[in-house]
Parts: sequence; C-alpha cells; structure tokens
Amino acid sequence: MKIFTTSLMLSFLLLCSYAFGQKEKISMELNQAILESENSAEQLLLILRGDIKEIEIAVEQSGGIIKYSYGDIVAVNLPVSSIRSFVFEAQEAIEHIEFHYGKGTTLNDKMLVNNRIVEVHNGMIDGIPVGLTGKGVLMGIIDTGLDFNHPDFRDSTGSTRVKYLWDQNQAYNSFRTPFPYNYGQEWSQEDINSGICTHEDQPQYYGHGTNVTGTAVGNGLANGKYKGVAPEAELIIVSTNFSSGNWLATVVDAVHYIFNKADLLGMPCVINASVGTYSGSHDAKDLAAILISNMATEKGGRAFVCAGGNRGESVFHLGYNITPTPKFTWFKPVNGMGKVWFSLWTDTLNFNNAEFAFGADNTVPEFELRGITPYFNIKNRLNMNKKDSLFSTNGNLLGIVQTWCERIDSRYYMQVEISRADSANYYYRFATKGSGKFDIWSDDWMATSKMIYNSLPNPIIFPEILDYISPDNKQSIVSSFSCSPDVLTVANYTNRASYTAYYGNTVTVNYIEGEIAATSSLGPARSGIIKPDIGATGDFVISAGKLSAMSQLINSEPNKVAEGGMHTVGGGTSMASPVVAGIVALYFQLCPSANFSEIKKAVIETAYVDSFTGAIPNITFGFGKVNAAGIVSRGVITSNITSSYASVLCEGKSLMLSSNKNHHSYLWNTGDTTKSIEVLSPGNFQLSVFNNQKCSAISTVHSIGFAENQSKPLIWREENVLKTTAANSYQWYLNGSKINGAKDIKYQALEDGDYLVEVYNSNDCSEYSDVLPVILFTGEAFKVDAYPIPTSGPVEINIKNNIGETTQCNVINVLGQIVFSESIINSTYNFTFLIDLSTFEKGVYSLQIINKENIYSKQIVKGH
Repeated sequence: MKIFTTSLMLSFLLLCSYAFGQKEKISMELNQAILESENSAEQLLLILRGDIKEIEIAVEQSGGIIKYSYGDIVAVNLPVSSIRSFVFEAQEAIEHIEFHYGKGTTLNDKMLVNNRIVEVHNGMIDGIPVGLTGKGVLMGIIDTGLDFNHPDFRDSTGSTRVKYLWDQNQAYNSFRTPFPYNYGQEWSQEDINSGICTHEDQPQYYGHGTNVTGTAVGNGLANGKYKGVAPEAELIIVSTNFSSGNWLATVVDAVHYIFNKADLLGMPCVINASVGTYSGSHDAKDLAAILISNMATEKGGRAFVCAGGNRGESVFHLGYNITPTPKFTWFKPVNGMGKVWFSLWTDTLNFNNAEFAFGADNTVPEFELRGITPYFNIKNRLNMNKKDSLFSTNGNLLGIVQTWCERIDSRYYMQVEISRADSANYYYRFATKGSGKFDIWSDDWMATSKMIYNSLPNPIIFPEILDYISPDNKQSIVSSFSCSPDVLTVANYTNRASYTAYYGNTVTVNYIEGEIAATSSLGPARSGIIKPDIGATGDFVISAGKLSAMSQLINSEPNKVAEGGMHTVGGGTSMASPVVAGIVALYFQLCPSANFSEIKKAVIETAYVDSFTGAIPNITFGFGKVNAAGIVSRGVITSNITSSYASVLCEGKSLMLSSNKNHHSYLWNTGDTTKSIEVLSPGNFQLSVFNNQKCSAISTVHSIGFAENQSKPLIWREENVLKTTAANSYQWYLNGSKINGAKDIKYQALEDGDYLVEVYNSNDCSEYSDVLPVILFTGEAFKVDAYPIPTSGPVEINIKNNIGETTQCNVINVLGQIVFSESIINSTYNFTFLIDLSTFEKGVYSLQIINKENIYSKQIVKGH
C-alpha cells in the first residue's frame, strides 16, 4: 500500500508541476503513458497543433522525428523520456497535444459500419461465439485483374491468398492456357509465391480489379487500415478480356472456371462481377445469363453477385405503350460511322399487333419530315435481312434501312441499321402505331445511336413534335446476368461524406452519406422483376490500390489516395457489389452448403430501410440496404447439451448426454454422430450440430467429473413407520416399484410387502438399502425401544408385544455386515436384554429384531 500511495503521489506531483505552468498540455492519458514507459527507449506517436516552426525546432532538440505537417498540425515521434522537457520548452508554441489510449484495429470503418458488418466481425451475433471473417470460403473475382503483391492479399506468413489466377488477355501458352477454354494463361498459388506470375491488373483501368477485391476481402495488413468484408477468404481471380468479340461468353467461361476450381478445392464460393454490359435484352433470357444462372444454382455453396451499373443519370432507354396514333423518336447517326444503329427487344404478345416505320427529318434550317417508309409488321420480316430504301417525297434516296428480326422463344429481337445517310443534318425517326410495347437501349457511348431528348422544336414550328416520345433513364440496369433472379444485383449509395487523404488533409465531398448515388442504375429488369435487389455502400469506399499506380496518383491526384499510401478511394456499384459478395462469404462460413435461394431470401428479408430508401421494394434500392448482421443471424442455429443427471458421473454408472433440439446431423467431439451419447467415464464433451444447409453451431464444453458416491443407507422400522439414514433426497419402493410421492426420510407402510429405499447425495449419486420385509402390526403394536442412544457401553433393548417363541437379534454396520447376532428362545410377551457395544467401533448401526411375523429395524449409535 505504501508503494502504491507513493507512486500515486509522485504521479500527481509530476503532473501538477508541469500542469500549472503549461496549462495542462499533458493529458491524463499521455501522463499515464509517460509513467509506464518513462525510463525506456520507446517512442510515442503524437499529433500536435500550434506554431509549427517552433514545435519542429523543439522536436529536433528533444531527439524526436518530424513526420509531416499540414497547416498548423504536425505529426511527430518523441522519445518518452524527453516528452516532459519538450513540453516545458515548447509550451508557448503548443496549442494542443492529441494522444488517446484507445487501441487501434484494422479499419474500413464507414463501409463496415454502414453495411452492419462490424457486429459480424466482432462476434456480436447471438449464437455465434466468434467473429466471422470468410475463413474457408472462396471469393471469385471477375474483373480487370489484381495486384497480388499488395499486402492486403497476403496472409500473415507472406503467402498469397490467391489460389488461382486466370488472365484471359494473355497469349496462348501450351503450358499455361487452361483447358478447355483455350485462351489466356493461368497461375497457381505456388506460381505466384515463387514469383513467376507475369499478370498485371490491366493498366488502362487504374487498378479497378484491385480496388474491388480489396473491398471484398482485403485484410488490412498493408498498414492496419481499410479491411474488407471477408478478410480471411481465399481468392480466384479472372482478368476479363473486354475487347473480346463475344465478351459475355468469356464471362460465362470465367464463372465455369471459378466454380470448377471451387469444387476441386472443396470450398463454398461466391463470385463477384463488378463488370457488365448495357447492351442486350435486360431480361436475363440471353444464353449467357441462363448458363450463369444454371451454374450458380446447380448446387449449394454457390452464389453470384454483380454490380447494377452506373448509368442512373444517363438517358438511353426508350420504352412506351404503342397507340393507334403514330408516335416517333429520333436517332442520330453514330459518331464517325455515318449510320444509325440500334436494337429493339419486346415480347411477342406485345408486338404482334404493332407496326413500325423509319423516316428522316431535316433539322436545318428548320425541322421537316423529308420521307418515311411504309409501316411494317415484324411477323413478316422474321429471320431475314430486309433492306428497304428510304426516299424523300421528291424521290431522293435518304438512306438504306436494313433490319434483322428474330423470334427467340416468346421474344422478338430486331436490329436496325440505316446507312448511306443523305445529310449530316438529319435525324432518323423510329415510328410506331397499333398496340403493344417495346424497349430500346441506345446511346453513342454504347457505340450505338444517340436518341434525341433535348433541344426539341417548338410545337408551333413543328406540330408533329406533340407525338414525340423522349427516351428516359429508367431501366438503366446493366443487361444479361445482372437482370437474372438467380443473381444478386447491387445498387450504390454514398459511403461517407469525408475522408482523410494521403497528405493528412480532410476531403469533404458534396454528397450525403446514406443517399443513393445519382449514377446508380435504375430498374426494373425488362421482365418486370425487381432490380437492383439490394443497396450497399459504393461511392467513397476506400480499399487496396494498385501499388504501381500509387506514385503517379500521389503526384497527380493525391486526394484519391488514402492516408498511408496503400489504398485508394473508389466508387460506383463496382464497389458496392463486393460488399454484398463479401457478406455472402461470411454467410458461407457459417452455412457452407447454403443454396442461392436461401441466400437471396436472407439478403432481401433482412434488408433495412431508412429515410433514404423510401418505401420498398423500388427501382433504386430494390429491397433496401444490405444488413450483414441480419443476414448472418438467419444462419444461426443453437447447440446445447442436456444431461440425464447432474454433470458428474457416479462410480459404476453411466449418464446420457443429448442435444436439446432436433437437427439435421450431429458431431460430438468423441466422433459420435447421434443425437445422444452414453457417457461411461469423465471428460469434456462438445457437440456440433448442422442443418440441411450445413449451417453449424457448436455447444459450450460440457464437463463430466467423478462424483463422491452415496454410502449404502440403513433401513429400519418403528411400528409401521419405515425410516432410513439422512441423505439429500429419497425414493421408497414396494415390491420393486416406486411408491409415488414417497420421497421423505420416513414412510408410513400401508400394506405388507418388501420395502427398500434409494437415497441420493448432493451429486445425485444414489444407493439402495437392503430389502426390509414388512407385515403390518395389528392389535397391540409390536414395539422395540433402545436406551441409551448414543452409548459407549451396553444398550438396553426393551421389546413389547412380541410374537413367537424365538426372537432373532442382529446388529448390522453401515457396510451391511452383521457384527452381532443372538437368538432368544422362549422369549416372553414383553422382555428386556442387553447388548454390550463397548468393543464396537464408533458409528451408526442397525438393530434388527426378527420374530414370527416381523422384521423390525432400529438405528443405534456407538459413541465415545
């Protein structure tokens, strides 16, 4: 106590001696840190505000290090032993010293918080004793590639977490090109670790794939910050070839490749595709989408997640209900191509009664319809390239219209090309009449024709404009697999309103945290199903950056690099999608055989809503914002062990341990796979249980030890009352059957028969007494008295109302051994005799009197 008091007083004096003169520049936390390490060579990392020049001079004089400064803030390292003198010397220059004792942890704080992932990482979900990290799960990434040298994609030993990497852009190599795809090259984990992999995250995309992968699975080892969603998941990377002539086919190959590798490794796998195409039917009925759907739903332990697209503000969709009055929309020739190009998709029932035509309108010097084709019906143009000449009213050729119309199941698909445009001042119209509905997606950034929606002519000048239908930004979701019900398609909302950039400056963005990003593509799919499915943080998510591009970014756009220089600021649905994919990986860790239907149900039904989502479902957020904690909770099952007795094992006996609930399967740490097991010896027992999705839970350890046995009880009779020695609890038996309610130390016999008692100690161990035959007394009761009790010498036995000529007297010890026996012949109706206990050992004995009709027992005690 004296040492403690002295230490406290010294601490107080040291603190006060500096505080009074320094306006308390040294905080309590900093002072404690100094006290704990004052005599060591350790350095403390401090951040100070004040006169930078004066502070820097004092730091150098104190043997410290100046790391960097911005404005009036400086970051320094100071030897603990010099801090007090430093503060004293620089007290006038120092405005504030910032030091907090809070221990650091790996962070991507906003993303992990907003998507409710922190609770899952920290094991804060009921029924999950430890945090989930994606361990044992495979994350497939289809993207631009990966900077596999980034520390966030290596484990603590330095080994890469990439199991396989397939670069579809590499030239064919007979040794490295994977079979059966016959293009690109692949490398294994061993190849990457040995340094022979030549892959690079495609330079023209500025590390997009690395950024995406970091959001999904980065472990934060680079600098302890910006951890991804599933930081212990393993990786398979496919670097897609965007220039491929049939790009969707390469995506299908990638999906096939990844799932096959996952099967080979015996691991559940979720694929993230933050890539897509805006061209197509937007109904997931294309062959590529169907193949991907089939593979993703083929078996449990598979899932596919993709970005919804970033064209929420783009006006490139045309779709309306056709009316008998002709309506039209203008298209511009594709830049540099001199021709109009677009595609139309519709359901057969929605276009059988529709007619369409193509026309040309001059825009200079004034709007004027120059010519239009006859109206056509698609049923007359199926499966053929049709060419029609477009003439002006005076016979000039305005263009050649070529169409390809095809019926695909219950859909019509029409490709349109108008070539040999007569003038650059023309808009080319697509006109309809009749009844039905259709959809077109087209814009110059898609290398198709831009539809006109602004600078339209005044109706007074051009009255026909009243029948004009402008394109819109609805259904701007990416096409193909993104529109599939068997894929989770993700919207993007703003992750944060500010962040700390490379040079320590705070970057504030002009967006509201939690609000849907204006660029996030809108649904629904053309089939009418809700798309996107779910919203997640995308804009201003910070994750691993491509290391080779970091220096250039720091020099040219340092605000795109996060503090520490290892991570970059990303955005769009590309960053939102891997958030959801990472959450699915966490779910797979808990439920490795979960099928996609169960996963989608968990994602949708646990989504949360707020003031930004509005009423759900809708075309912006789908079913709401993703809720990792809620999703994982759906996979929680519980495992508890019940015991047939207390948690002790009585010698020579067994007990049963059982699961408290029915489950699909069981696995005890003994290797048993039944719901219940018989325990014959002490030990620690634990039970894992599984449902049909292989969601698992493990019980706490149930320890079984040996218990102190219950000694054999004595049983005796006093008239018709049966008694036994004291114990914790009792159960009386008659003729081998339990007597209901007979659970006291004594029992009033109500009928003749053989009686015994089972007694229990505090450990629930039991022992049976000897059998006591009983014939109930009638008339005057047979009675035995013994005096004195306890005694150290003789005890006097008085018997009344005895029956029979011979009476047997026995004394029995606690082991059931007869230590005294005597037959009394010609005993009278009432008689007395002595038994000398002086030579007996100290303890409790049973006095047994046997006559013609009775066996009577009474307890006697030998004392000192």
